[in-house]
Amino acid sequence: CTAGGICRCGVRCLPGNYSAAGSGCAACPAGYISTAIGAGSCDACKTGLFQSLSGQLFCSSCPAGSITDTGTAASATKCTACGAGRYSEASNVASCIDCGAGSVTNKGSGAGATTCTPCAAGKYSMSALSECKKCAKGEYQAQQGQTVCASCDAGKYQGDEGATACTDCPAGSFCAAGALLPSPCSPGSIAPSLRSSECVACAHGTYQGAFGATSCDVCGIGNYSANILSCLACGVGEYSSRARASV
Repeated sequence: CTAGGICRCGVRCLPGNYSAAGSGCAACPAGYISTAIGAGSCDACKTGLFQSLSGQLFCSSCPAGSITDTGTAASATKCTACGAGRYSEASNVASCIDCGAGSVTNKGSGAGATTCTPCAAGKYSMSALSECKKCAKGEYQAQQGQTVCASCDAGKYQGDEGATACTDCPAGSFCAAGALLPSPCSPGSIAPSLRSSECVACAHGTYQGAFGATSCDVCGIGNYSANILSCLACGVGEYSSRARASV
């Protein structure tokens, strides 16, 4: 009696079963199949395929985002979705891959992810389980895949969310670190150039009465400036023979 047959009955084993020479028919175990009548052995499910039941004719596909219990080997009996924060691009791999902070999976906080994508510049993520968030106003991030945003340096500002760079503070204004908007210099002070982190008081004998100025005006002969906000004419019986007089 040949393998795959039962001598006493004179019949051949049905698909999903097998028989060694001279023995009875037996169901193929989980992870194995047979597709032909009278099979003498069962075939292992190929890598990336699985079969959790015995006596079956076909193996099922384990989709990307999941892995089989045998990893890169054949004869898998289970297909398990990658846990939250992990992913797989194929099922015939040894294990799911961690999607680290600064990136997010296509499933967010769900299981079965197939991709892990770095957060774009201007965004950040402290965990693969959360979405990429825009940098707050006053902050920026120039690179992708980051876990935090950086505050704008002193002399720069950023009034928008999700920025990839900060803007130079204009002349006539100052910007502290993390500034959302430029702050105009107060009367009596100036910022003559870009990227100023503070305003400079007008020198003695000069003045500036406006907000947001880039230079101080000089008091001319016959005048004086005592408070850097204005220039006053000398009083009766007084004189000033030079410009920039403070008294």
